[in-house]
Amino acid sequence: MSVTVGIVCLNAAPSIADAIDSVVAQIDDVHQLVIVDGGSGDGTIDIIAAAESRLAGKLAWVSEPDGGIYDAMNNALARATASHVLFLGADDLLGEGALRSILDVGTEPDLIYGDAHVVQRDGRRQLRRAVEVPRLVSGIPWTMPNCHQACVFSADAYRRLEGFNTRFRIAGDYEFYLRFFAANLTSVRVCASVTDYALQGVSSRSGLATADEYRLARVMNGMSPTLARAFMLRSLLYWNLARAVRTVRHS
Repeated sequence: MSVTVGIVCLNAAPSIADAIDSVVAQIDDVHQLVIVDGGSGDGTIDIIAAAESRLAGKLAWVSEPDGGIYDAMNNALARATASHVLFLGADDLLGEGALRSILDVGTEPDLIYGDAHVVQRDGRRQLRRAVEVPRLVSGIPWTMPNCHQACVFSADAYRRLEGFNTRFRIAGDYEFYLRFFAANLTSVRVCASVTDYALQGVSSRSGLATADEYRLARVMNGMSPTLARAFMLRSLLYWNLARAVRTVRHS
């Protein structure tokens, strides 16, 4: 087994050096780091290029316009040469010892997943434990086992399922997992924190867009439109309530 770490980014100069450093710290266990940049103009490319010497020939990168996050992730998959692929955001960090925990699984399941530390905007870290058994609604998993940064899928699974659907801007990882689950592929949980996940992405900022994409993903994978819309409205209500509570706490 081997692991390619993929990072897709655009104008990520304030954070990408730390993401790269977290991979370099596990250089003996990483097979390859693939970075797909969307054409940054803020110095991101200079930071990536400067890291080449520290990655011992294990870095492959490209900078060019793309069609969004999931198009960039598909581009990274096309360049990945390991048996398994783990995606980080440019503001995420690979968990300490995460790659060794993954490699120590020994077998080669189609998905290896673990826990994650969610990093709040104020810097606080909160452990998010992986889901052992997915909660099913109308036969469809309600969520992924954890955030996609804590999920390491096999390159073969990505090929067999034709990668990410670029129709999505936010929930493409969840929609991919629904297809993965329906294909009855194998998975193993590791007792380790795989990533420090920054709670600053699009899905964290836009409740309506996120809820609507989850609705669409569920309908595309077999849930009735009426039920999917009802769950969307409920999720949106909870998101707005949580946002209001956070606002009050920080006022």
